[in-house]
Amino acid sequence: MSKPKFRSRRVWFFKLTLVVLAPLVFFVGLELSLRLFGFGRDTRFFVPDEELGGSIYRTNPRYTELFFPASFGLKPFNFRIDRKKSAGVKRVFLVGESAAMGVPEPGFGMAPQLEAILRNAYPDKAVEVYNLGITAINSHAILPIVEQAAGFDPDLFVFYIGNNEVVGPFGPGSAITEESPPLAFMRASLWLKGTRTGQLIERLIRVVASRSEANRDWGGMEMFTEETVPSEDPRLDRVYQDFAANLRDMLEVADVAGIPSVVSTVAVNHLDCAPFASVGEVDADAHFQRGRSLWQAGEWEAAEKALRNALEFDALRFRADAEINDIVRRATNDFESATLVDAAESLFPGGRELFFEHVHLTFEGNYAIARELAVSAGPVLYPGSAAGPFLASEEVADKIGFTEVGRLAQWQAMNALVNRPPFTGQSTYTEDRAFALKKIQALSAGISPTALAEVSAIVSAGRDLNPKSAFLAFHEAKIAMQLSDYEKAQELVSEYERLAPRVAEVRVFQAYLYAQTNQPNKAEEVLVSTVESEPFYSQSYQVLASLWIALGRLEKAQSMFSNWVAQMPDNRNVRLPYAQVLLASENELGAAAQWEAVLEIAPDDERALLPLLEHLFRGNRFEEALDRMLAAHSYNPMNFSNNDRLVQVYQQRGDVETTLKFMRDLLASGPVSAELRREYEELVDQQARAAK
Repeated sequence: MSKPKFRSRRVWFFKLTLVVLAPLVFFVGLELSLRLFGFGRDTRFFVPDEELGGSIYRTNPRYTELFFPASFGLKPFNFRIDRKKSAGVKRVFLVGESAAMGVPEPGFGMAPQLEAILRNAYPDKAVEVYNLGITAINSHAILPIVEQAAGFDPDLFVFYIGNNEVVGPFGPGSAITEESPPLAFMRASLWLKGTRTGQLIERLIRVVASRSEANRDWGGMEMFTEETVPSEDPRLDRVYQDFAANLRDMLEVADVAGIPSVVSTVAVNHLDCAPFASVGEVDADAHFQRGRSLWQAGEWEAAEKALRNALEFDALRFRADAEINDIVRRATNDFESATLVDAAESLFPGGRELFFEHVHLTFEGNYAIARELAVSAGPVLYPGSAAGPFLASEEVADKIGFTEVGRLAQWQAMNALVNRPPFTGQSTYTEDRAFALKKIQALSAGISPTALAEVSAIVSAGRDLNPKSAFLAFHEAKIAMQLSDYEKAQELVSEYERLAPRVAEVRVFQAYLYAQTNQPNKAEEVLVSTVESEPFYSQSYQVLASLWIALGRLEKAQSMFSNWVAQMPDNRNVRLPYAQVLLASENELGAAAQWEAVLEIAPDDERALLPLLEHLFRGNRFEEALDRMLAAHSYNPMNFSNNDRLVQVYQQRGDVETTLKFMRDLLASGPVSAELRREYEELVDQQARAAK
């Protein structure tokens, strides 16, 4: 006798329910248990501020761990925010990557400039502009930020995104994440990584696979030099599709929440940034050189075409290309609640006045875009209100405490960045370095105790106008330290920590102040606790090593650094101070082992290369030293110091041909004296005479 159909269906329904519900119940149970026992981390961009509680949130220093190893140290701008907005205040969120964030110094970037301009144009209104930008992310990482930020009652989103779509997370030019999976799968993967269960699975995979990526140090753009993506690469189609989908979803989130948006295309440096790489038969640099020549000759139309071609054919795609900006325009035009600002056009062709290098903006570049954003944002924030005068750039500088000291710090930071690949491979490398060094020298010459005192007064006035600015408190503290006013510097550090969550940079600075005021034990306590809480902030190790060496606590230093190196074997910023400790302990062989380990990671790292060469020379191991120099040259032919050493070696050997080879590289790798150029010309003549 056959079973009744309804009973058979009920059995199948029960089985199906069991198949679906059992894993779900297990997952929920595991997730709740992991949270209960404190496993894992909160992956949202804004997290509750544990120090203040209530409705106060802070930017999450661990947000980027969804996309990058924690050791990279890539973090959002550090600030607090009350979820409950103050009455009468307009809240603006600036969203983007490093250019929007304001690298090299967010405190003088687009966000504070936009706020200053809006406040002056609408003096009877209150506005706060929050910086939500992060270095190295792209639209895949920005969408979750926007989704959460929409719940913090913003009155306006400002979008400045698009530079990292190829090289950022899941892009085909990324050196960190895997090849782009389908968008839906990617989003599901990110959701899973945001759960404690997903984080447990990720940790288990790392343990089983014995992966050490989690402890690599951030190498910046140098890490991407092999990840070329030429203009005809079919993978770019997926990049454009994903970017369009992500941007539209961001605008949809804002639109549904009733939040207007101002969306800018991305300005890049066409005129003074040579292509990073050419692939195949197309020579991107030839287009660039032609475009530059035509621009200087005043043939604007032909120059524009050549310069734009140079960017499109650049196979290291660190700059937003034409299609990215067209996607921004199309998406913005499809939303009535969105307003377009076309910075890509208004700042074309770029140049050194506006850009430090390829995309990061000088103070003047940030001002140019911030002013355009303010013109569009004002009527959206204050419909029907007439705008007052818009500040000139020098007036904005006074409002936000920007001085020549700040400008010098920016140029010094950027000069350190662009002394590495892929910048060393650009055809403009020599002139770029000459320009930067001339700028740094001129700015440095103007810094005297009297000038510093005047600068301190300007920054202090900026703090009076921006009493909530933790950044300006810290900036003034650093100036006070330069003036040896350690008491004032300490007061300003305390003011920073009243205004913003604690961060390693400020804590290390505080430890340095303790050391300078004869409080070494306090300095040690702060540094050790900072290492424990933020193990990937590199400066902690350098300052701690110097402190322990000065105090003669070498045995303790060796023990601690030995443990840290074992935990982070691929982190150069831990090995280098360990080498200093070993050297101070008269263990030169141990120090040499650390330098060698650093050079295995980056063969031209001068911090390890120079002391290792000195060690080899002392031991009369000249051929080993030469091998090290040649390996460094092979890795980076534009290492000026190494080229200089190679020239000297082959000059002493009387090898004119090889001397000339490395002398040419020396001439190309940085500013050189007229004497060196004459010496080079004499050697060329000598070689020519010998050939006859």
